[in-house]
Amino acid sequence: MAAKNKRNKKQKINTFGNIRKNPIVLHTLSFLILFLFLFFSIFFFKPYRYVWNELVVRSQSYIIRNRKNSIAMKRQTKLGRDFNYIELILRATPDTAVILMPSDDELFPENVKSVFNKSTAAGLKNKAWSTYFLYPRKLVYEKEPDNPDMAQIDYVCIVNGLGYHKLKYELDKKYNFAVLPVDPAKLNK
Repeated sequence: MAAKNKRNKKQKINTFGNIRKNPIVLHTLSFLILFLFLFFSIFFFKPYRYVWNELVVRSQSYIIRNRKNSIAMKRQTKLGRDFNYIELILRATPDTAVILMPSDDELFPENVKSVFNKSTAAGLKNKAWSTYFLYPRKLVYEKEPDNPDMAQIDYVCIVNGLGYHKLKYELDKKYNFAVLPVDPAKLNK
């Protein structure tokens, strides 16, 4: 009987063995260690302080200040003129349209300050980003000459007054920003 009591005492004393067998305690300890690591990383390492202050805190304060704005207004504020032009394309084209998007030379002409976003991956220059907002429309870029949709283009994007040479007709009045059909019969619709 005394040997049995000694064994029970040894089992109770071996707490690490009990922790390993109890997943709740193990998960809690893992979470606590991860939390402490993140806490010290954020407040003691300068790059992480930037992430916390600029990306987390500032974004949250912007969201709270502008919580009554519509989704379109929030996107316009964040994405700028690129989103305005996306909205123009949405209004000017049907869902089945095949659209020739502007080239980089048209979006960012030399010696002209462009209103479009050049500094980040988001923007009209990025096909995946543009397709996200314009789906189910098909987008064709000139840098994709092997694209099978190149022969089926319905609309042409005009930016910074460039791109009119892609149309099959001449216009009396030219605009800096427009989305025009390739076929002149669709022009008045």
